[in-house]
Amino acid sequence: MQPILEIREKKLEDERLKLAELQNILNSQIDILNEMEYKKRKLIERIDVLQNGETMAINEICNCRMFLERINSDIQTQLGLIKKTQIKIEEQKKVMTIVYQELKTLENLKEKQETEHLKHFEKLEMKEIDDIAISRYKNKN
Repeated sequence: MQPILEIREKKLEDERLKLAELQNILNSQIDILNEMEYKKRKLIERIDVLQNGETMAINEICNCRMFLERINSDIQTQLGLIKKTQIKIEEQKKVMTIVYQELKTLENLKEKQETEHLKHFEKLEMKEIDDIAISRYKNKN
């Protein structure tokens, strides 16, 4: 029973590591998204400055707007990646719950077997004590 428990504990630890890896990936993706949103804000500020300036730099404004469209597209892609990673994390949590429940079930079974084993030895011990007492009683008579 102990080797099986150790295998289940190892599996649970492996699943925890997978969850931690997914969590790290999600954090990286969120950092990238935040960086993109920062660039977008700065680009919008730049476009406002160019539009409100004394001289209209039409080519630069057009380039900034095209880059802004690209950033918006990249942000949408990044949001999709984040959503997929969040789904994977939820699935991993479900897997971990199942593995944890299996481990607890095996631990409970092991405890029950140990208790039954101890009860069996207690019965044998009591039987031996009774046999000794009976043989002493017979020897006296």
